[in-house]
Formats: sequence, structure tokens, C-alpha cells
Amino acid sequence: MKDFNKSDYSINKNSKNIVYISQATGANEITLDKFLASDPNLTKEDYDYWKTWSDEKYQEEELEARRVTRNNTSIEAMMEIRSFVSNNLEDDYENIQFESAVKEALSVALTKLYSDKRFSEKMKTRFEQYYYKSLSTCEIARREGVNSKTVSESINSAVKKLSKYFYESFKV
Repeated sequence: MKDFNKSDYSINKNSKNIVYISQATGANEITLDKFLASDPNLTKEDYDYWKTWSDEKYQEEELEARRVTRNNTSIEAMMEIRSFVSNNLEDDYENIQFESAVKEALSVALTKLYSDKRFSEKMKTRFEQYYYKSLSTCEIARREGVNSKTVSESINSAVKKLSKYFYESFKV
């Protein structure tokens, strides 16, 4: 942990001026005279308010830094954390492999479905309108001038065939 006396909070708190810390220039102080000269509407009460506000903000940052960096974790707890992270990475890898296998099986299944002689042009059109264009069975039926039950049966038949091809192709 860094030396408290060199912390942003300590520098600001131990100065009678408002101190702000910049990554580029380091500590910069705003004196009462500079503060009042920046705007004629500002008062000493405004300066005191901002001095108190900056002290509180730096104190909050200091306390948060202490909470985060406090080294009171046991080796056993660290090993548990390491194990948890390691297991999650393995799970992520397995999930990626699974998703890849699903995508591959779906691609193979769609190819088989579209090359199946029993998958008629009418079924293809209905399947595509339903799944790719998000049209309802009623809308498809209205466009074709047929009963929506006919469209539903056609789409369900295509989905059954796709499912069959998918499960045949799926390998993990």
C-alpha cells in the first residue's frame, strides 16, 4: 500500500488550499485568491464548500483504495478463487465448443433439408417466410389464399425434417 502521507487525500487534507491531482501535472493547488479571482460572484463560503467537498471526495477514494488493496485474504481463499476462475475458463471453453458444434450441425441440417427431394418449393417458401421474414402462419396463408392450418402443417413438417437432420449431424 502506498504511503498515506503521500496519498491524494493526505495532500489535500493537509493543505489549506484546494488541491487537485492530475495525471499529467501532479498536485495543483487553488488558493483562495485564485478561486475568488476566477469569478466575481464567488465567495469565501463557496471556497470553503469546495474545499470540504474535495476533502470528502479524496477521503472516499482513499477508503475505497484501502478496501480494495487490503491484504487480509488467506492463501486458502486465494486458491479457491483461482480454482473458481480456472473452472469458469474451462466452462467458457466448453460452451464455445458446444456453440460451434451446434452451429455446424445446424448448417449441415439446413443443407440436407434444402437438398431433400421431399422438401417442396412451397414448403421452402413457407419455411423461409415464417423463420427468416418472421411472418405469421395467418399472414402466409392470407398471401397464398389458403387455410392457416395448411401453412402450419407444412412448416411443422419442415421443422420435423430439420430436427431429424440436426440430431443426426450433432456431435460434441
